[in-house]
Amino acid sequence: MLIFNVTNYMALSYLPSYLSATLKFNEMHGLFIMLVVMVLMMPLTLLCSRLSDAIGRKPVMLAGCVGLLLLSIPALSLIRMGTIPSIFPGMMILGALLSTFTSVMPSSLPALFPTKIRYGALAIGFNVSVLLFGGTTPLVTAWLVEKTGMLMMPAYYLMGVSVIGIVSVIALHESAKKPLKGSPPAVASHSEARRCCAAIAWCRRWTIICWKARRAPKRAAQSALDEADASRVGFFYASSATVTGNLKRRGPALPGFTYSTPSRRSMSGLCE
Repeated sequence: MLIFNVTNYMALSYLPSYLSATLKFNEMHGLFIMLVVMVLMMPLTLLCSRLSDAIGRKPVMLAGCVGLLLLSIPALSLIRMGTIPSIFPGMMILGALLSTFTSVMPSSLPALFPTKIRYGALAIGFNVSVLLFGGTTPLVTAWLVEKTGMLMMPAYYLMGVSVIGIVSVIALHESAKKPLKGSPPAVASHSEARRCCAAIAWCRRWTIICWKARRAPKRAAQSALDEADASRVGFFYASSATVTGNLKRRGPALPGFTYSTPSRRSMSGLCE
């Protein structure tokens, strides 16, 4: 939360005033450049989101933190030149790095908390972070520039925050393609729900048969296995159950199993 809020307020709130008040750049030109950068950030955010689906959320966030550590000084050096051809690429570098956070933070932050406390913990944690670090970034940065006389202070501030971000991201558990903590398994369609119910029921049935086979004599074991093979098709049909009241019931419903339409989640562990 720290790295996201500081970068967001630094790039979108402080730098426009930094251009006009500190560098004496034309205010209208500075706002227009910022507008163009924000428009270009929209497809970049979608691209980073798609990338996080492929490689995970941690690598995308880590790339943004490392990028801030390495590129903050070059970006601000371009901005300090005070011309449109130099300011735009400098602002675009910071906007692209910010996109790595805006693309994955909305999905990464809720995954940090269990279902029972997710909304409350996320709301308190995020807003406290905005209050302490995000909202104070323009004020603190302007004060540091005024007291030290160093026009590169915003870059140093971003670099210090990026180090904290790198440590935090490394310690973070990858949450991509995994079910949320405390949430029941979910499916994406009616047909997938039926297949999952049938598979779970068959796993339970097979476990009981194998347990009986180990405790029975050899002939009884073979008879139990033959019975399982003969009843496989019928059992699959009979065990197709509704996940909620939305599906037509054909068999016993599984407790704790919910039907969800938005996105497919991992079904690992359902047959345990």
